[in-house]
Formats: sequence, C-alpha cells, structure tokens
Amino acid sequence: MKEKEYDIFVNQKIYPNASEIFGVSLSSLNKIKGDCKIVFDTNALLVPYLTGSDSLNELKKVFEKLKKQKRLVIPGQVAREFANNRPEKLKEVYQQLTRKQNGLQSISIGKYPLLENIKEYKEAIELEAKLNEQITQYRKKIKSLVNEVKSWNWNDPISEIYKDVFTKGTVLDLKFDENEVKEKLQYRYLHKIPPGFKDDNKPDDGVGDFLIWLTILKIAEEKQDVIFVSGDEKTDWYHKSEKNGLYPRFELVNEYRIASGGKSFHILKFSELLNLLGADDKVVREVAKEERHQKSKLSMFREFVGKAENAIMNWLLQRDDLGVIPNNGFPDFEVNYDDGTKSGVDVVPINSQRNSGLISMHFRERFYRAYYEVQEKDYDKFQFYFVVETRNYPFNELRRNIERSIKSFNMETAKIEYFIGYLDQSEEFNKV
Repeated sequence: MKEKEYDIFVNQKIYPNASEIFGVSLSSLNKIKGDCKIVFDTNALLVPYLTGSDSLNELKKVFEKLKKQKRLVIPGQVAREFANNRPEKLKEVYQQLTRKQNGLQSISIGKYPLLENIKEYKEAIELEAKLNEQITQYRKKIKSLVNEVKSWNWNDPISEIYKDVFTKGTVLDLKFDENEVKEKLQYRYLHKIPPGFKDDNKPDDGVGDFLIWLTILKIAEEKQDVIFVSGDEKTDWYHKSEKNGLYPRFELVNEYRIASGGKSFHILKFSELLNLLGADDKVVREVAKEERHQKSKLSMFREFVGKAENAIMNWLLQRDDLGVIPNNGFPDFEVNYDDGTKSGVDVVPINSQRNSGLISMHFRERFYRAYYEVQEKDYDKFQFYFVVETRNYPFNELRRNIERSIKSFNMETAKIEYFIGYLDQSEEFNKV
C-alpha cells in the first residue's frame, strides 16, 4: 500500500466510540479462569519439548481437562506452524545428543616405562581402563538414544500427547478469502495496527499472527472471555518496558471487547497459565525455565538480525559507485548506481540451527516478490544476501537448496542474484 493511501481517520476506525475508551475494564483472571476459552500459540506448544516426564504428564492433564470442558482452542495457523517447527525441536535434541556422543573421547595417561613400578601409576592405569570402559558404554547408550530419535515418525512423546488431545473439536481452522485477508493485512501494516505489523518483512508478510488474531476474533462471536497463551512478547502484541511485556496492546483489548460485546482478552505465558490453574509448582518452574531459554535464544537471534543488516549495509557502502537507502519493509535496502539503475537488496538472516531446506522454502516467497518487483520495473535487478551466524554451516547444502528453488520457477531469473556468507568476529560480512 502506497503512502498516499494512508487513512488519516484511522483512529476513528480503531476506536469508533470515544466515550467507551474511559470505561474499558478487563475481568480479572481469577474471575474468568474457570469458563473462558484458552487459545494456544505455536511457541507455547513447543515449550514441552525440553521439559521432563513429570511435566509432560501434568501438561497432558491440563490439556485433557480443558478439552473436556470444551475450552481448548488451537488455531489452524498454529497447527500449521507447529508442523513446520516441530522438526527443528527434534533436530535440536538430536544435535545435542550427537555432539555429546562425538565429543566424549577416551582418556589416556600415556606410556611411561619409568613409572611402571610406582603404585600410584599402576592405580591410575587401572582407573583409566575402568573409566574408558564406562565411556564406551555411555557412548553406546547415547547412540541408542540417537537411533531412537531418528526412528520417530510423528510419534515422539509430545506429538503422541497432542495427537490424542488436539482433534477436530479443538482445532479451529478458519475459512477465509485470501484477497480480503491480504487487503486487511496491508491496511493494518500501513497504520501499525497490531498484531503482526512487526513481521511485515517476513516472506509471508507476517500473515501468521494476523490469522491467529482472526481466529481469536471468531471466538469473540461466542461472547466469551479469552486467554491467549503465548511466550512471544513482541511490541505488536504487548506494551513493553525494559524489554519485557507488561500487558496486551490496548488496540487488541479494545478490538476484542467490541467484537465480543464487552468480554476480556488476556495474554499469559504457559507457565503463568499453569500457575493460574493450580498446577504443581515444580512443573510451573520447569516450564518457566524453558520459556526463559526460548526467549533468550529469540532475543539473541533478533539481535543478530540487526547485526546482519548493518553488516550488509557496510558491505554495500564500501563500493564507491553506490548510493544505499534503507527501506522500511521489503526489501531492506535500495541501491542506486551511477548509471541510473536501481537494485533492491534483501537480507535473509539465517539461524544456524535451522534446516537449509526449510530456509529455501521460505525463500521462495521472497523470490516471487522480487521477481514481480523487477517485472513491474520497481527495480532493475534484485539481490539477496543470506547471512549465517557462524562459518561452520553447510553452505554447499544451502546453495543447492536455493538453486533448486530458483530453477523450479521456470522463469527468467537473470536479474536476480544471491550471495551467501557469515559474520566474522568483527561483525563484518564474509562472502563464501
């Protein structure tokens, strides 16, 4: 949507009745916890992958109780995102086990004939033999665990729980007009209406959060209060202070209130929900610990995203014949050449934990957008920069997957280039 289409009366649409603003109030969590609908976000469903068996049993009980009460809701978009992200969680477990298996080596004090008659040396050799035997047995056990993880085919312990609980009655999958959703999404992004506007530079325009919100608004038609269970504290869901989410955006609370006829909308982390429902303290603490771990990893990657964009900007500015202009949205930069041509530049930060095949799948969406922007003469050419956190990444595999994605288009791609590299210790881009 172009700048000239900005709606100067957007606040009248967000808050259609000004007098009601001062009267907005939310029912307390304790008041609604027994009969409200509880909607789960994708990140909440991924938390149990690194919790213990006691916690899994407790979580299963919570899910089963909510399902029996007909209060459990899994948006269709969440189910689809879970399908995409579940392999990454299993990969993380597999990777950690494999590294432990390969990283544990036998020990050796060495051969010293001069010491053979010394008691302590003989005892050390005997202990060494026992330790090496234990190490061998330990590695065999880890290998068995690795093979067990490899054998899982949608039947890992978490998926088995979800298979029983998340059935047709609990998954709310909206049917919608794609063009209508795109139009609404663009309006909300232009006017920074939550949720999702922070994700407008994603390959899918960040439609995921908006589809989840549309699902929540569908529940509003039942005139029920809602608790949304999510560990995501992005500024398009939360008012934040000191990098922490304080409470849901007022726009969301107000929109839900209007759609539901005065009902309340709350956001809680999974651990907070468990505490509210009276779960065991040990389980609450374990889930909270994993949430902090997820938040820490997400925060680190978001920091890397900024570093990657700065590195590419510096990379571009090193060429004297370029004029680089940051862009708010897609692509990240516009590059103007002395000959009057213009190139779009999009930075694709890559989490080193993610599978390169999954990355190339998301790249397809960006590639489509780039292709049509070149076709529409918005840019003379387009460049993608894939930036990885570390040099120890399967770059050849990533390149093959990208090439495979490009070839599948069966269209002229000569004006679209891509570069792959990593950030060094000086946070500079190194092309490979």
